[in-house]
Amino acid sequence: MQWLKRWLSGNQHSMLWQQYRYLAIDLELSGLDHRNDEILSLAWVPVEPPGILLNQKQHFIIRTNARLGQSPAIHGLTREHLEQGVELAQALSWLTKATEAYANTLWLFHHAPLDLAFLREAHKTLGRPFAPPKVVDTLALEHKTLKRRGKSVEMEGLSLEKCRARYELGTHPAHNALEDAIATAELFLAYCYRNFRDQPHTLSSLL
Repeated sequence: MQWLKRWLSGNQHSMLWQQYRYLAIDLELSGLDHRNDEILSLAWVPVEPPGILLNQKQHFIIRTNARLGQSPAIHGLTREHLEQGVELAQALSWLTKATEAYANTLWLFHHAPLDLAFLREAHKTLGRPFAPPKVVDTLALEHKTLKRRGKSVEMEGLSLEKCRARYELGTHPAHNALEDAIATAELFLAYCYRNFRDQPHTLSSLL
């Protein structure tokens, strides 16, 4: 059966990137250390190229007693907001359902390692298995593109705002999980349709 699993995996990667469904996901956090800080909000929006399904977007404030420190100055989430939120376990269950509702669903982030570290830690704390689907990272894609073109990554910048500006995408209200998820979805589509316009590309071009 191992040969069959390998064949299926390779066959899936040979599908065109437009044949997949993506969940653009973003988190707002109390800090950047996944071992000591916590998820404050979680949002996602489905992407079915060439469209973004705004009618299926989801945004949850998480009920938590996390130490906020100076983080409200960045994301605007106060103790009062968090007291009215939903349990993290419930939000993660909804994310799992949204992921599993359709075949060939991938996760989409801007700077995936950070968000994945927090999601992995949250599942571990709750005693849940963590088995995410394939992940696409717009920051990593843009990093690779800049390097290939001989551009200075340090000079060009890889923040969501700077990446969007290179694709002539407008500014957006940053540091809101839903707004950043939508902004990531827009960047992803702009990236793909600009860089893949000359010939068909499969999923392997994004991983």
